[in-house]
Amino acid sequence: MFIFKPMKQGTLKECARAAIVVCALCLQPLAQSCSDDYKWDDTDPDFLNSSIYDYLVDEGTYENVIRLIDDMEYADVLAKTGSKTLFVANDSAYDVFYADNEWGVSSYDELSYCQKRLLLFGAMVDNAYLLEMMSSTEGPVAGQCLRRETSATVLDSVPHWYADDLPISYNEDDKDYWARWRVESKGGIYIALDNTAPMMVHFLPAQMSENDITDEDFAIIVGQERDDNDAFVYDCKVVEQDIVCQNGYVDRLDKVLITPQNMAEILRTNGKTNIFSHLIDRFSVPLYSSTLTTNYRSFYGNDVDSVFEKRYFTDHDYRSLTNDAGNDPINDPSGSDVSFALNYDPGWNQYQPSDKIEKEQEMGVIFAPTDDRLYEYFFAEDGGGRFLLEAYAPDLIDAVGSSSDLDNIYRAIDQIPLDVIEALVNNLMKLQFCESVPSKFETIKDDAQDPMLDESDIDYIQDVLLANNGAIYLMDEVLTPAQYAAVSAPAYVSDDMRVMNYAIQDLQWQGSNVNFYAYLLAMSSRFSLFVPKDGFWYVDPCSFDQGLTQRAIYFEWDATNSQPLATAYPLTYDFTTDTYTIDKQNALTTSVTTAEWQDRLYDILQTHTIVHEDHSETSGIDETSTGVECDQHYFISKNGAPIYVSNATARANGMTVQGAWAQQHDETITVTRFDDKTAETNGNGNGMAYQVDAAIVPTIESVYSTLYNNQDRYSLFFQLCECDNDEILEELESYLNYDDEGEQIYSSSTDYYNRYTVFVDDGGLPAYDKSTGNITSTATNVRFFNNYRYTVYLPDDDAVQEAIDLGLPTWESIRSFMELDLEAEDRTELTEAEEEERNEKAAAMVTLLINFIRYHFQDNAIFADTPALTATEYETATMDSETGVYCKLTVSSSGNGTLTVQDLAGNTRTVDSSFKNKLTRDYVLYTVTTSTRRINASSFAVIHGIDGVLNYETLTNGRYDSAWSTSSAAKRTLRKYRLTD
Repeated sequence: MFIFKPMKQGTLKECARAAIVVCALCLQPLAQSCSDDYKWDDTDPDFLNSSIYDYLVDEGTYENVIRLIDDMEYADVLAKTGSKTLFVANDSAYDVFYADNEWGVSSYDELSYCQKRLLLFGAMVDNAYLLEMMSSTEGPVAGQCLRRETSATVLDSVPHWYADDLPISYNEDDKDYWARWRVESKGGIYIALDNTAPMMVHFLPAQMSENDITDEDFAIIVGQERDDNDAFVYDCKVVEQDIVCQNGYVDRLDKVLITPQNMAEILRTNGKTNIFSHLIDRFSVPLYSSTLTTNYRSFYGNDVDSVFEKRYFTDHDYRSLTNDAGNDPINDPSGSDVSFALNYDPGWNQYQPSDKIEKEQEMGVIFAPTDDRLYEYFFAEDGGGRFLLEAYAPDLIDAVGSSSDLDNIYRAIDQIPLDVIEALVNNLMKLQFCESVPSKFETIKDDAQDPMLDESDIDYIQDVLLANNGAIYLMDEVLTPAQYAAVSAPAYVSDDMRVMNYAIQDLQWQGSNVNFYAYLLAMSSRFSLFVPKDGFWYVDPCSFDQGLTQRAIYFEWDATNSQPLATAYPLTYDFTTDTYTIDKQNALTTSVTTAEWQDRLYDILQTHTIVHEDHSETSGIDETSTGVECDQHYFISKNGAPIYVSNATARANGMTVQGAWAQQHDETITVTRFDDKTAETNGNGNGMAYQVDAAIVPTIESVYSTLYNNQDRYSLFFQLCECDNDEILEELESYLNYDDEGEQIYSSSTDYYNRYTVFVDDGGLPAYDKSTGNITSTATNVRFFNNYRYTVYLPDDDAVQEAIDLGLPTWESIRSFMELDLEAEDRTELTEAEEEERNEKAAAMVTLLINFIRYHFQDNAIFADTPALTATEYETATMDSETGVYCKLTVSSSGNGTLTVQDLAGNTRTVDSSFKNKLTRDYVLYTVTTSTRRINASSFAVIHGIDGVLNYETLTNGRYDSAWSTSSAAKRTLRKYRLTD
């Protein structure tokens, strides 16, 4: 099928001529059956030139092209047969070429055989295409074709490399795949720079329009201005197009077209990217090809022993490292796994970014830093990559004098392992050219999927080098990957933080990858990451569960298996003195299972990570700017665990941190090393990394255990929370578990009873009596906590007693009111109406009491800390069921460790300076086996003593019992505050 050119490209007469020539080319065998009256049977159209070859001869200005055709013995093809599209330059253009070219030839006679083949076949397409139709892929699909296969072959360029030409690595741990041919006695190697033929890159109006490539993009990439209908092949402008010949088309270019090498070769040979080229060549490997060898011998008549192809370790499943389909692309030639890979093979001429995008549609992009910039990046004191050399090659840094000292630069940066340096290289290798033009810079993502560039980065482009498989932006800056800029980077490269690096990079938890590294790559966040050195102790909270042996786990690095090694040691805890000892000499015979140490390491990872937030509206501190280096001391880690920081601005010269366990046992954890990974310092980054000399361990104390062991001042509130109320709830179910319309609220009896209970046994740690060390209860978790962080206010006994005196019900008073302590025959005889009124009032009493308790439990952990706090509302666990809104408290502070709380009744309570900031954690453990546990969930809370009770509404007549003094009052209490959550 022939598609006419749009009218804007030519006249109707020209389109008709094009149609006729296509018929002449494609339907010529049918001419014998046509009518004798058809005039083209015996006469060619006057606009139809002879063959491509004859046209070039007749023009008299293409002597160089004709000589190429003759020397390549291709005259018969272009004179008689075939259907070709040929891009040519006239002799004047060749004169300019001989005066100055990258090959250093000054005349036709100086061209090598391979150069001649490249000039001819690299400019030839094996089909007859109108120029406009070259932007269409098969189908045809208009505007999709960026590149097209040419008549060039792999064999057009198979250089012979000697030892000095071969890639080399100075890292002794790198497997040297090239070493065999670096021995001079071997005489080098015949190496095809790729085993696919080079393609032609063209910039045509339809393709540019379809892919939103602007004229400004083109000017930056090609280095020339263009008008709307201009067509270019690489940087060669088509100045005369669609010259119609009997066997195809000729398009004249304004200069001689030399098909560029692939990106890998251009990086290697352009003279400005030696260091970057060296980096990517560490990922290269020579692969023997029997097909190439046979074809090379046949083509050149040369008895070459072997021909290899240069390949790169890549992640592309559809182009494996071996010639056999289905093999893993990151296996080396011997079949061994490797842990490193590039985003794609930069030497792959016929590169395609995915199996869903054809090679004609796209090509790759590399943002390659110049040698000067990479030198500064690695060796300058403030260079973004300096920390890598300090970690892997500290003794080689000072040996490098300048960016031209390449040998010493290579020796130093080669000490960075391949699976570390790949983060830098891959961040600079983007998959799709059409999505990476300058006008789309702001859409390009880095390895954290954050914006990598903006419009200002265009100013850093020194040049753009076009390859046959991509474009290279020669950059006057290094676009550092998030992997290097993130707070996780120090652990990533350190040899004494490998346990935590494993947790960040590779940890499995409950059968899935944690992928915490991706979380810590977020450049839009501000983190403080605390990393204990390898060989740290962790008090195992799960071991305090009933029936288990209390233990501490020692985490060290197992170099043999490249993973953490966790060993359990017996721990003895004296609850009467809150002291403990670890027998560090005698490990327990019961090993720590893989599932256990993975579970604890996951908990450790979250406990050591602070995700800062902006609290400027409440405390005046924007943690996203300051991190922990501000006036406050308490910070919340990712899992909700509080961390106390002292002397933060001293960093590695006196900064200390404490988790709840350290606070409880008067221990401190010291910062031994500090890494500033902020964007303010480095241009890209997301916080601070602190190496610490011990692990931050949360507490084993729950809200329940804290209340239980402080009954000397909070016994009455504890009794309100703790009392057994099942008999009461059973009697009142028809009032408490059904709404005013008679609809059941909780379908499960267990669910109903739990809703009116404060502490439940759902897998929490048991509470231990501090006076005896014995377990007091296993029902220790706050029922309405939900894997979050909370504040609990404890009114002292005097305050609770005052409330009781004002009619606050207790479970005992409710039982007494319902006469449940009396035998049935001793209870007051009531009519049905009287009994209903009594139970209705009792239900109101229960409702008020449970909501009174819950009103002292607040969402969000608020500490009595150094900064002053503006008055801020927080939700409690008490809900107004009519509105569905949780009742609020207002919290404020004048600073210096004070805290005040105002309730909805207008009362202001002050936090007790002698009982504040008590840290707790309610665990929900999952029993794996009789001897092993997993942390399924947990809730953290901070507890403060206060000097009065909190009321969620103003008391009528100043008394609590006004809420059920009459039947209508009881109904109102039930309607407004009956539990529905």
